[in-house]
Amino acid sequence: MFERLNTGGTQLVNQEIRNCVYHDGPFNDLICELNSDPNWRKLFGKATPDSRQRDVELILRFLALRFSADEYEKPMKDFLSKFMGIHRRDAPDDLNNYKETFQSAAEAIVTQLGEKPFHIRAGLNAAVCDSVITAFSRNLNRVPADIRERFGALVKDEAFLRSVSSGTTDKEVVASRVKAARTRLFGA
Repeated sequence: MFERLNTGGTQLVNQEIRNCVYHDGPFNDLICELNSDPNWRKLFGKATPDSRQRDVELILRFLALRFSADEYEKPMKDFLSKFMGIHRRDAPDDLNNYKETFQSAAEAIVTQLGEKPFHIRAGLNAAVCDSVITAFSRNLNRVPADIRERFGALVKDEAFLRSVSSGTTDKEVVASRVKAARTRLFGA
């Protein structure tokens, strides 16, 4: 309904609509809280929250791909909305798991790759962001000593660059880039 009414004035973006529709659950509160995480702010490259909630949507995108990648279907906006709707009232233990997974991955990436690693061309690349955070979150206990070099090679790999620059929400492309990040960074 919001999409249909969203025709006058400044149009709401997808995450702003989700925030309106799913505002009353602890999951929405969690992703808004995670948006203030200091390591996330360093990765996002902006100290203050984005007025159009692009940063919040990237957190949602990571959680959805990390915990429900097998269920991914295009379009991404519907996948994210469905994930948020399903999890809007998750149990505290599940919410704590999401929080710990996200914060641990963000901290590891800042420590290992530095600030703004997902800014590979002109600004933050959402596809690089979702694939690398997902890979890190699954391999926190086995980060190789040469991870920075591996990341440098990943973001120069032609196949990976194609997967993060065109058709980025195609099901095969999403799976391909997540797998590429995992194997190139962690050999898994």
